[in-house]
Amino acid sequence: MKTKNLNIIIVLGLIATIGILIVQLLWTKEAFNLEEKKFSQKTHIALLEVVKKLYQGTNSELPAENPIKKVANDYYIVNVENDFQPEILEYYLKTEFAKFNINTDFEYAMYNCQSDEMVYGNYISHSDKKTTKSSINFPKHQNLVYYFAVRFPNETSYLMSSLRFWFVLSIALIIILLVYVYSIYTIIQQKKYSELQRDFINNMTHEFKTPLSSILLASSYLNKQDVIKSDEKWRLPAPLRGGTSRAHGDRR
Repeated sequence: MKTKNLNIIIVLGLIATIGILIVQLLWTKEAFNLEEKKFSQKTHIALLEVVKKLYQGTNSELPAENPIKKVANDYYIVNVENDFQPEILEYYLKTEFAKFNINTDFEYAMYNCQSDEMVYGNYISHSDKKTTKSSINFPKHQNLVYYFAVRFPNETSYLMSSLRFWFVLSIALIIILLVYVYSIYTIIQQKKYSELQRDFINNMTHEFKTPLSSILLASSYLNKQDVIKSDEKWRLPAPLRGGTSRAHGDRR
């Protein structure tokens, strides 16, 4: 294969592999954004169901506006406009999150209008099913009196775990790209060594041809001298004269 064609094939293969890897990474990012959006929607619906459960058995009506506000990717506040017990809230949060397959750790806190701070909090662990009560510092929000906040500290890792197939495929493509680059490097090195070997052989052949040519020219010149032609013992063998006379051993 010609060097030019080989270089074209190597460049096209490298461009194609890098292009596939870039497309795969973009698809993975898009899939992550989609999973994040789905998680946010499920959380929103689950919190809305919690609000409805908190209003059951009371004389109060549900808030006219949407009571759920997403402050950050993993942080939600819910305005209930009504007083409620922390144990009931925790029970409804566990129930609704399990119902919507939100299987990740979360923590919540409630605003106390008397102390004007978030005073009660709890961390709900999904892995060991144990609940550890502790005071969680959540930022308070103005213009709200009865509300609670929910945070998902492991949301990013939870979403990434749902995209394991995409990440495995991306890692496989990266490995393929590395193998391809290594193969190209090996081919280039072998090509370089082959060229060095060819140059070495050509140089050595040239070095051998030069003295041999000089010897042949000198012998041809000497063989044409009259003194040598008249003296039998100085006459050169036929192969060196290029003639058809007998070999030196036959003339003895």
